[in-house]
Amino acid sequence: MVLHSEVAALGLIENLVFHEESAAALEGLVLDVIDYSVRQLVRLATHAHTHPNQPLYGPDESYHSISTSKENNDRGEYSKKVKDNDLGEKRENDHQKTLKNIRNLDGSESNIQQEVTKEERRAGLVLGAKAVTVLHLLAGCRKHLPLCATTRLMNTHDVPQLLATLLYMEPWKTYHKDVVHIFEDSEWQKRTAKAPPLSHTECQMWATLQILLFDSDSINMYEINTARRNVLLKLRGHLDEAALSQVPSLEHIARWLATLAITAPQQARPPPLITTLPQLSEGVAGTWDGRWEELSLQLASYFLKPTTKCLQALASTMAAAWDLDVLEELLPHPPICTSCGGPASQRCSRCHNQWYCNRKCQVKDWPQHKKLCDLLVTSHSKTDNIQEHFASSKK
Repeated sequence: MVLHSEVAALGLIENLVFHEESAAALEGLVLDVIDYSVRQLVRLATHAHTHPNQPLYGPDESYHSISTSKENNDRGEYSKKVKDNDLGEKRENDHQKTLKNIRNLDGSESNIQQEVTKEERRAGLVLGAKAVTVLHLLAGCRKHLPLCATTRLMNTHDVPQLLATLLYMEPWKTYHKDVVHIFEDSEWQKRTAKAPPLSHTECQMWATLQILLFDSDSINMYEINTARRNVLLKLRGHLDEAALSQVPSLEHIARWLATLAITAPQQARPPPLITTLPQLSEGVAGTWDGRWEELSLQLASYFLKPTTKCLQALASTMAAAWDLDVLEELLPHPPICTSCGGPASQRCSRCHNQWYCNRKCQVKDWPQHKKLCDLLVTSHSKTDNIQEHFASSKK
């Protein structure tokens, strides 16, 4: 539950930084976002360096693979039965057999810990892919962010070298049963003959490199020494004709790398002496500095041997984090009427999104609001499903 909430939270940040205005509203908190995203990528790079050709979470570890390997002996007989069943019954049987196989692995505590560890490693790949997206979006709107954000990207964390290392090590790509698999859309997928050579995550890493290395403000404060140049030059082997055909803008990076190979290391402009420190990480970690054992004892009741009461409290806390009514109370200005612009105290009864001061303004605005209202009602139905999930977990 905690892992899924962490993935959802990073997904929310991903949507937040998509717009320059909302990204700029982060102000000093953008440093915490950068630090967190870099930590996720450093973990993948470290694992790829210490365990070559072994992904953090492999295709053979998925529940589907477990179910398939357990049923190989019955596949011939099972395929005959499927012909006589409809598609809905087939999916239900597959789901029930998968759950049965997982439960039959072993009921011991050690196997439960293994399953949790496996899910944590899978979440690491998902968080890494989302972290690439966040860094790409922040790099694109860097001029709207504090100057210390550029310093954080280029000097503190050396994001260009980190991305170059990930592109070279390819932690989101592996071979399974002599078939190339790509981790995309939060799952391992077989690469078909018609699939593009670069995955979505790889394209974003290349785009981020191009933004950071081709911008005068960022490259002027980035010293390309011998070590950094050697790492960047390794990327030339990945810029083949297929990659250049898929993303033509990579030709600029290819020419830049060719020039870099024959030029001397460049001296960078010194970074600012005064910078901003992260706010959240120091505040959260500083509270428990020297008290980590006490914190572990408090969390043990939630994660090692959770009781029904603990699970209910945890589910209630996480569900409250997504309460839109609570989030609206954090808005700095009172709502205004969509129609006349005056102070509003009533909302649309269907979508609960548009504000009006009276029914007359609502009726007047209805022809323009109708299409948006229908879309919001559809999205609210998805939110209701999430809330029902949390409610069922309480029971």
